[in-house]
Amino acid sequence: MRSSGMRDTGVMLLGAGMGAGLMFLLDPHGGARRRSLIRDKFVSLGKSAADGVSRRRQDWINRMRGEVLEWRQRATEGPIDDDTLELRARAQVGHVVSHPGALEIEARNGLVKVAGPVLVGEKAKIRERLHKTRGVKSCELSGIEEFQSAERVPGLQGTSRRQRRFGT
Repeated sequence: MRSSGMRDTGVMLLGAGMGAGLMFLLDPHGGARRRSLIRDKFVSLGKSAADGVSRRRQDWINRMRGEVLEWRQRATEGPIDDDTLELRARAQVGHVVSHPGALEIEARNGLVKVAGPVLVGEKAKIRERLHKTRGVKSCELSGIEEFQSAERVPGLQGTSRRQRRFGT
């Protein structure tokens, strides 16, 4: 438990701080400028908070709209032609591999075949992404070769998409 002397010291310091702050803000020479700066900071903070809330709200609305459209499309969509499915698969695989141009992708009647060199770990990402792709009934990844590093593999040479995009 605190002693009475410490409490009195704390109250005195708080009072002195509040007095100094009021004197700083109510100063006839520079107080108006300081008060307007503080007001502007609070207005800016309020606008930033409102913008953040608005952006999150719009993001949520867009995501829900996308989910509803995806469900509707899955329910009403007939068979997808092979060319469209191949383009979808290529686009989805391109999001998860470092060198998508090194892969050969072929689609026939809902079966997607992928072949070519990838780095270790990317084969599982390809499988996962293709299973989530609309129109893909199954995927065959037996033609994929995994490599520890890009050295001595022509298809994996050069900068990856991630390196070009993020510089890492």
